[in-house]
Amino acid sequence: TLRAASSVGPPLMRTPCSAPTPVPTITAVGVARPSAQGHAMTMALMKKLKDSGLNTALVRVAQGGKAIYPSKILPQDQWAADTGEDELAKAVEAAHRHGIQIHAWKVVFPMGAAKFRPPGSDAHAFFERMGREDRLLRNAKGDQTSWLNPADPRNHDLEACVAGELAEQYELDGYHLDYIRYPASEAGGEPGFDAHYDPIARREFEKSIGRSVK
Repeated sequence: TLRAASSVGPPLMRTPCSAPTPVPTITAVGVARPSAQGHAMTMALMKKLKDSGLNTALVRVAQGGKAIYPSKILPQDQWAADTGEDELAKAVEAAHRHGIQIHAWKVVFPMGAAKFRPPGSDAHAFFERMGREDRLLRNAKGDQTSWLNPADPRNHDLEACVAGELAEQYELDGYHLDYIRYPASEAGGEPGFDAHYDPIARREFEKSIGRSVK
């Protein structure tokens, strides 16, 4: 231990001989559609990241009730399904080949991307099922919105299952949750600050505080 001492008093401070190992700095870029233009494009992208001095790619693996990989939980995004391949597996392979960390980027509660898919599509059917099961957030008028209800334990379980599926199937270096919150104002294109008036939110709030609310 190094010691800073005063001639007129006790030691002023103690500092360790060696500081803790610094946490590596992440320099990253977000990738919304990792292989929409083919595997060669993904390989080129990861090489470009490496050549530019970046070390991490945040790849959006799922949003709005649809995923870019063949999931047993979420419907697959149509552009990814049309390739007939596992787009996330290709992105992981490309990233690691060039020494780039790959982090899964998961958009959590907004479901608009699935709501506005063509009727009959798997993503739209998934959104409709969430509505039938009353798992969507409701506004002050009682109308369902395009967001999953953050207070619903079933939606918590959904996120945990998706995270588990990804961790088991892919060699990911990190996991990021986006939009893990209630919606903001309608001016920003979201359902609005009043979109959390529903029996499920009330029930879970009362459960958390241990009493009923009038």
